[in-house]
Amino acid sequence: MSRSGIGPPRSWCGSVVTSSRVAGGSAAGHHSGGGARDEAVSRRDWLVEPTIDPQGFPWSVPGDDPAALVAYTQDYEPIEIAGGIPDAERVFSMQVSPDGTRLAALVATAQGNRAVVLPIIRASDGTPDELGEPVSVTQLTGGGIDIAWLDSATLGIVAEDEAGIVIVQQRVGGPATYLSSESSIVAIAAGSQSTIARLLSENGTLFIRRGSTWQPAATGIDVLATQLGAPRS
Repeated sequence: MSRSGIGPPRSWCGSVVTSSRVAGGSAAGHHSGGGARDEAVSRRDWLVEPTIDPQGFPWSVPGDDPAALVAYTQDYEPIEIAGGIPDAERVFSMQVSPDGTRLAALVATAQGNRAVVLPIIRASDGTPDELGEPVSVTQLTGGGIDIAWLDSATLGIVAEDEAGIVIVQQRVGGPATYLSSESSIVAIAAGSQSTIARLLSENGTLFIRRGSTWQPAATGIDVLATQLGAPRS
């Protein structure tokens, strides 16, 4: 994973160790035991971690080619998303919202690194066709690392700033809360009623928010699972 905001993004190889421990919820489909769909997705180079929507379409994009965004059918056939991610020069991370209506992404643009939200335009049968115009929800001062929907209107962002790693709790169309973090955090996912978010470090330590600090909750974790369907309120 790049810590500079210029090198390749945190990439995904399309395979999973069957003994890996998954933290929370149910895995979001892109971490399975392999198979035809994983193989189809993993043929692409420099992928950011894929995301899957509630309709069952996995989404995949090379970090250095935002125009090459595709989704996959149940028969593992690629669906080219017309125009890819507009205005992006690089993609660091992305996730489809739990209701399947929007895509959130950390991108590099001509105006700098930022988090954007884009509406998903679908055919009458639910097949994704293209993305609408991106709405910038926050500007980043450093490189983007990971993004996740924490609820239906809030994004969790792992990014760099001049002090190191920062966690941003960003209300879409509203204010942001900035939280300090461990220096080795590489992933974020929605939490539960007792914690707004879960974090994962490079060495597999799971952190949850207790009071004003992040506390280790488990070790040996490989994947932060994403619960599909309606997000918690």
